[in-house]
Amino acid sequence: MNQRSHLRGAELTPGVELSSDCEVCGFGLWLPILRMNASEIGLYSDSRFPGRCIVTMRDHFDHLSDVPAFQLMTFMEEIQFCVDAIVEVTSSSRVNVAILGNAESHVHAHLIPRYSEKEALPNKAPWEDPRPKGQLSVPEEDVLREKIRSDLETRFASSSNTPVRLNGRRKPRVFTRSTVSVPLFDLLSDGEVFR
Repeated sequence: MNQRSHLRGAELTPGVELSSDCEVCGFGLWLPILRMNASEIGLYSDSRFPGRCIVTMRDHFDHLSDVPAFQLMTFMEEIQFCVDAIVEVTSSSRVNVAILGNAESHVHAHLIPRYSEKEALPNKAPWEDPRPKGQLSVPEEDVLREKIRSDLETRFASSSNTPVRLNGRRKPRVFTRSTVSVPLFDLLSDGEVFR
């Protein structure tokens, strides 16, 4: 039986139809939450890690290295927004981000909230968690989806629907097709980072 047979997503985003599956490979979100510029986020129901999500590229790419630089930058910015929303909603101590591609070649990221006070092995990969894997209840899933969606919509609205986060040690250059040979990022000096 298809795990995604109980897909319930469109009602959480009125007026926006979420895609169901990739037309190229068939990859799709289990419990869709929100469509963003380059990606979509969906809840992965895992009772060990409440708030676990998958962020998938809207366009099909088999490998991360196939994604054009500007689109990849947008994807990573959206992952950052999603991580912040998950931490806010779940009060987790951190969120692990994993991009594997071994089982499903469609580029996607696993966002796994970690709860160091509740886990037997908080310093190990989530795949090593000894607890039995189970799903959240439907009401728990719906509450998490709504809270994450609401938090993300607030974050995107406050950024004028242009998620740009430059809190790291790199700053983007203006990208145009005529400057493809120019690096997309320049390193910031320590003075610029610590102002």
